Amino acid sequence: MNDTPPLDTTLNQILSAHVRIRSDLRLQVERISVREQELKSQLEECLAQRAKIQEQERALDTTEALYRKMLGTNAAGGVGQLAISIAIGGKDTAVENTKPPRARIGPQRYQMFIALRTLGSLTRHEIADATNLSEKRVRDQMVSDLQLGFVAESGAEEKLSLTPAGLSLLERFEAYQKLRGKKLAQLGDATDDADEQAETDSDEIGVQTMPPSSLLNDTWKE
Repeated sequence: MNDTPPLDTTLNQILSAHVRIRSDLRLQVERISVREQELKSQLEECLAQRAKIQEQERALDTTEALYRKMLGTNAAGGVGQLAISIAIGGKDTAVENTKPPRARIGPQRYQMFIALRTLGSLTRHEIADATNLSEKRVRDQMVSDLQLGFVAESGAEEKLSLTPAGLSLLERFEAYQKLRGKKLAQLGDATDDADEQAETDSDEIGVQTMPPSSLLNDTWKE
């Protein structure tokens, strides 16, 4: 008696085995696809973090250049005589006769600054939406603050963000307001629309005459 199974049975067994193998291979491909998406997300996150760090480095470069221009530098790259005189109590006549000015930011400009600090990088349109100010008012102010180094612009969407100098100005303004017992406005609060020109009265405070904040901890008072 012939015990060999019929050819049809053998073929069916082979085909069934192939189905199982094929199913397992497809599962492996699906797992690889999921892993591929995870790695892509991680890569995008890394690229975004690197871009953010590079933006911060550019902001530091801008701020350093402003301070060097403002205070002057010696050949070794140190800060200039103005900062040194303040730090060690020098007798420089100009320094003695100049009282450190208070940080001033108008209500509309303050809204723009706290929007950038709270929400991060924003376009001019997004700043206008967040602050309930006109886009023209935002554009005019940002032109001034870009030139002064208080904000930086980056990316194809031309998003704006506070530089370390801008954040320092904002923090000093808030500290002074608290010292005076003034309540700080919240993002979106109504502001006086009478003044539609870019605020520049605090520009001298932030860039032209203000030494690094670490040197003024004990002198920033009325």
